[in-house]
Amino acid sequence: MIDRDGPVPVCKFQSDDLPESSPFLDNECGEPPTWGATPLEPTEVVIEPQNSAPKGIPANLAEYIEVASMGRSARRTALNRNSFAYREKTDLENVDIAVIGMLERAKSGYASPAELLHIHHVFGIPSIELGCLKHHYGERIEQLEPMRAAVREAILMHNGELNQAIMPKYEILGSDYFNEKPQNDASGLLMKRETLIGTIDFTDSETLGGFQTRIVERSSFILRIDESSGFPQKLANAIRSITFNKDWSEKVNSAGEIYEIVPALLAANDYKRIIPISTTTLARSQELENKFLGSKEHIRDRQRLYMASAAVSSTVKAGNVNI
Repeated sequence: MIDRDGPVPVCKFQSDDLPESSPFLDNECGEPPTWGATPLEPTEVVIEPQNSAPKGIPANLAEYIEVASMGRSARRTALNRNSFAYREKTDLENVDIAVIGMLERAKSGYASPAELLHIHHVFGIPSIELGCLKHHYGERIEQLEPMRAAVREAILMHNGELNQAIMPKYEILGSDYFNEKPQNDASGLLMKRETLIGTIDFTDSETLGGFQTRIVERSSFILRIDESSGFPQKLANAIRSITFNKDWSEKVNSAGEIYEIVPALLAANDYKRIIPISTTTLARSQELENKFLGSKEHIRDRQRLYMASAAVSSTVKAGNVNI
């Protein structure tokens, strides 16, 4: 286990249906207002207020960060919902009552990383979030290490292995301003860093066969290239002159070895030049993704099942029927 100072925070409703002997009680839990994972079944659309941009952030860049963050939330909600809908096991036969409790918490965003890994195993969910922290402009970023510690601990609880060789991969995703004309007004580059945290070889369970899972952390951030950030404008103008096409990201990186510059800025927590947006930890089984998300036949079957479930849910709500 990972050493901590003080008591372990208990998730909402967590202790109600988990036996005292369960090791998952020791795993720290995030919640939707902090670093809790995106709910598996969000019941309503929530538009979260964005953090105020600090002074000195160009207005167009602040607007781009807000749009990028909202797009990320909508995308993750859809991906979580699809992955859960296309899970291998769709019934509760032979599922322990404690696991059903974990599943219900996961649906609302109150499950711990260890619980989420457990239902990932029991139900064969192709990919599942373990935690997500929105830390625009560095606000709430102090909660990042508790999230990371809880995820590492959860991996060990499931007899997994932590990745000792931290070799992140970087990717340039976009810019706040695209234009085919040279010398446009781009102020920043939206980027992603992905790091392998660990792996788990899940053995056969009472409900499903075994599979391997990779746990990865993805962080999104903005590399400022506007003049007030101190970014070299000769390089910035070279980046701005690159026409946006399928090779745009690699051309931007090649223009100034962006992937070499960024790690040092991130390590220094230089929030004037690097603007943090969010960090998400995911558990993914390539085997399950290929089997259930890559097969057209399975996708059609799950879509029919999902539509039927949604229709029943809508009927129940309309008729105020309690089930």
